[in-house]
Amino acid sequence: MIEGLPTNRAEATVVKFLRANGCSAIWRGWPDILAADNDGGVGCFEVKASGDRLREDQVKVHEHLRRAGLSVAVVRPDTEDMAETMLTKKGRMRATLFGVPMQSRQPVMKLLQTAKRARQDLDELEVEREGVVQAVKAGHKLLREQTEIETKLEREIGVLRYENTQLRKHIETIATLAVQDWCQPLTGLSSMKKLTP
Repeated sequence: MIEGLPTNRAEATVVKFLRANGCSAIWRGWPDILAADNDGGVGCFEVKASGDRLREDQVKVHEHLRRAGLSVAVVRPDTEDMAETMLTKKGRMRATLFGVPMQSRQPVMKLLQTAKRARQDLDELEVEREGVVQAVKAGHKLLREQTEIETKLEREIGVLRYENTQLRKHIETIATLAVQDWCQPLTGLSSMKKLTP
């Protein structure tokens, strides 16, 4: 819902951005007074004369503000006791914090602080979890590297075994020929000459 028109180019740019991102820009219907007390309470007051009714745009804006957690009250100074409507007996504003009366603010603030600490704890756990994930990834990488090294060693051992087998056969052949040459002194020299390159 766009109410009214932007008053300058900068506002028009912001409105265009909001609309492109699915948001509303509202100019009309805002409460007359945004009040704040010394305790940090915030409340909105719509001032109406007796017999005046809220306009449709005001009703919509008040609904948005209440959904956001603000208190919105309609005050009729000519027909009501303003102190009774707007203030508590202690003189504090009857605004609300997330729908809770001002006198109940302390427990709400404690809950908000607890929620903030819980969020911080969750953030710390997320950091720790990320560290564990990185450690697990590093462990997996080391396991892959170890598996690759083991596979390479097995191949090299297989090659060495094959070469060892071939070498044994060659030694056995040489030994056999040497024994034959030793047993046959005259023909031994000719056999040994065959083996030399």
